[in-house]
Amino acid sequence: MTHQVRLIDYYRAIETTAQNMLDAASRHHWDEMQRLEQCCKTLINELEAQKAQLTDQSGLTREEGAERMQIMLRLVRIDGAVRHHAQPHSKIIDGWLAPGAGSLTSSLH
Repeated sequence: MTHQVRLIDYYRAIETTAQNMLDAASRHHWDEMQRLEQCCKTLINELEAQKAQLTDQSGLTREEGAERMQIMLRLVRIDGAVRHHAQPHSKIIDGWLAPGAGSLTSSLH
């Protein structure tokens, strides 16, 4: 009997791997972070391949769909945090884009 991986399992695995990427980035372990980034890409490709084989629209139950949305929100936050570690100059841009920040041109002078 074979075990079929459910779509939600891919989302969970991607989130776990992304969190591990953040942990590696926060420790400045760039080689590990790049390895984990490749793992994420592989998982995403596998997820897309599985979704392409579906006959229904999502392949997720209502509960799994809600969980997927929460995972996606966490992934956006994790991605931002990884970028702050990997690209420290992005904090300057974030400051320019923050609500109530001065204009971009005044920041450049």
